[in-house]
Amino acid sequence: MAAKGLPKSLDVSLPSPTSPNTTPTPTPTPAQTKDCKTGDGNFYRGTVSVTRTGRTCQGWDSQTPHRHSRTPANYPASGLDQNYCRNPEGEDTLWCYTTDSGKRWEFCDVPFCDAPFGKECLVEPTMRVDCGWGGITPEQCGQRGCCFNDSIVEVKWCFYTLEVNRD
Repeated sequence: MAAKGLPKSLDVSLPSPTSPNTTPTPTPTPAQTKDCKTGDGNFYRGTVSVTRTGRTCQGWDSQTPHRHSRTPANYPASGLDQNYCRNPEGEDTLWCYTTDSGKRWEFCDVPFCDAPFGKECLVEPTMRVDCGWGGITPEQCGQRGCCFNDSIVEVKWCFYTLEVNRD
C-alpha cells in the first residue's frame, strides 16, 4: 500500500487482457461520464484536465515532463484518455501528472454527483464497490454521491454499483 494520498508504484505484473482470469471491464454509467464522480472516482470518465491548483494535466500516454508507468497500455480499463483526471489504482481521489516540471502530480477537484441523502439501491452484494466506512450514516453516504443499503449486515452499506459489460 502506498503512503496515504500518494499514487502507488507499478510493481506487480498485470494479467494479460486475454487471460481467462481477467476481471470484466466496467461500463461507465451516465453519472460516471459527466464531470462529477462517485466514491473515489475510480470509474470517473469525465473530461476535467486541471488540478486543484489549476495546473494542466500531462497526457497519460506522454512521458514528458514526468516519466511514469501509468499508461493506457498498462491500465487498459482505467480510461487513461488524453490528459483527464483519473484514479487508475483506487487512491483517495482523482489525480494526474502535471505539465509543470516542478510538480510531478496533484489531486483534481471533481465534484460528487448529486444523489439524495440515503438513496437506497437494491443491488447484489457482489456488484457493490465500497465508498464508505463502518458505521457511516445515510446522510454521510449520500454526501459522497453513493447508495446506502443496510439490509444485509455482512456487506458494504455505502457503495456505488459495479456495472459489468456482458458482451
